[in-house]
Amino acid sequence: MENTQSIFPEFKGFISGIFGGLLCVVVGQPFDIVKVRLQNYGGSALGTFIDIGKKEGIRAFWKGSLPPLIGVGFEYSIVFGVVENCKRWVSRYNQPGEVLSIPQHAFCGAWSGAVSAIASTPAEHLRIRMQIQGKINTYGDPIYKSSIDCTSWIYKTHGIKGIFKAFYPTLVRDTIGMTTYFIIYQGMARKVFGDDHTNAEDLDLIRAGICGGTAGFAFWIPIYPLDSIKSRLQCDSFTNPVYKSTYDCFIKSIRNEGISCLFKGLSPCLLRAFPVNAAVILGFEASMSLFGRDYR
Repeated sequence: MENTQSIFPEFKGFISGIFGGLLCVVVGQPFDIVKVRLQNYGGSALGTFIDIGKKEGIRAFWKGSLPPLIGVGFEYSIVFGVVENCKRWVSRYNQPGEVLSIPQHAFCGAWSGAVSAIASTPAEHLRIRMQIQGKINTYGDPIYKSSIDCTSWIYKTHGIKGIFKAFYPTLVRDTIGMTTYFIIYQGMARKVFGDDHTNAEDLDLIRAGICGGTAGFAFWIPIYPLDSIKSRLQCDSFTNPVYKSTYDCFIKSIRNEGISCLFKGLSPCLLRAFPVNAAVILGFEASMSLFGRDYR
């Protein structure tokens, strides 16, 4: 353990985050495709779920999984890698043995969200493009043969800017969301399972998973409308775009469909949030328990 900590203390969070990200995709992909379809085409969660299964088969629930397997693994590697290193840095300003405060955890979470948007933007964009393939494309864009074909076409025709479509709303979403996430994750560990000297990493895996699942649920509460706008932008046609900007998308969506359009797909998203984030934390904390931490 001591050798592991001394060899690569800065990389433990990045490595452990990959395991959390892989579990996130496996557990969350079926929920996510339903959410994306609802955000863009409406309907009911159950009806959409049944429709996908009947018309496209069970494998359709993991359609477009390659980009998120790579991107989400990379994203969570960044999230937890940045968080862990930020916590190590912040802890140097505390007294020996003093646990990080909730504001300190929030600060680290905000940084992790901002940096992780670099990975989550292309991963989510490409995944969403593949997830809406089951619907008739009326905008003139090609029907992609695979995730690689989708990536190649977008890059060739629209460059890196096309791959990173809707980066700014994703950046704001992830910064706010991850700040909320780590406040709830660490706050619940103290108020429900421990005391003011308890961090979530001090808990057993089951309790840490419960804190992580609850934090994942809370993640979406302040930012879901922004996520809806982001998804609409990333679904929008490259050939004949409907929206000129994030603001234009917001105004046109509200004007044409009412404020309720910003909450389409919220139910499957919230249903997904607890099991997915519990799985993320189980994968991450199980890995970190092998490496150990050199701070509190």
